[in-house]
Amino acid sequence: MTVGPASAGEVLTFLEIQAWRRETGRVLDAWEVETLQRLSRVYLSEYHEARDRDRPPPGGETAKPKRSRSEVSQHISDLFARLEEKHAKEAKGL
Repeated sequence: MTVGPASAGEVLTFLEIQAWRRETGRVLDAWEVETLQRLSRVYLSEYHEARDRDRPPPGGETAKPKRSRSEVSQHISDLFARLEEKHAKEAKGL
């Protein structure tokens, strides 16, 4: 049996931790219960903030992309347009 944030996206409550302790027979100090709740809050915060695709990952910065998503999209569209032009010219025998 594990303990963690509820699927509803809520922070672990004292009652949930208490039920987990009862079911598993684990003994926790007060600071451990507080830490579980704090970790639960941090996890849920990160879970919600991670929906921003441009947000750097937790645990450290990574190299920023040289191009934005819109720039990459435009570049790919331009490549396909040039490819279509090339095939059209070849079809005409130019």
